[in-house]
Amino acid sequence: MQRSGRALRTANWHFDVAYTSALKRYIRSQWILFDTMDCMWVPIWTDWRLNERHYGALTGMDKAEARKLFGADQVEQWRRSYAIPLPLSDASEALNSVADFPYMKLSDGAVPLGESLHDTVQRVGRLWNELISASINGDPPSYYPSLDWAAGHNHGTWQQSESLDQRFGRVV
Repeated sequence: MQRSGRALRTANWHFDVAYTSALKRYIRSQWILFDTMDCMWVPIWTDWRLNERHYGALTGMDKAEARKLFGADQVEQWRRSYAIPLPLSDASEALNSVADFPYMKLSDGAVPLGESLHDTVQRVGRLWNELISASINGDPPSYYPSLDWAAGHNHGTWQQSESLDQRFGRVV
């Protein structure tokens, strides 16, 4: 993260908002990045919907354990599938996770008990459409590559069909 922060700072990148998942390692990474860039003042929106895929009953298992419990063929099917959901966690485990602070205000059933990759893409996509893309398309944009924007020299409008890679290169 520090190397990325130095590269972004050297390239004169500036942020006016950031989004991260509710997982500690992602929050810490965001802090390290912004500390290295000397922009700790930038607001960071934390949202559980940016969390990685929920592995359900497989959470905490390595591949060998999962193969032993569910069979090698089933584990390979889950690993290769986009749409087949993983076995769900026990509801009591879900109660423990929603008792964690980031999830306390969520309604029952909001946090999945297990997901397919398709489910994960849909969850993140809804957040993108509801919040993130609106802030990118807003005025000022969430991400801009130099201070020229502040001087009134906008770097163009974000095209919704553009990916971050297309818009900014492989820096992001």
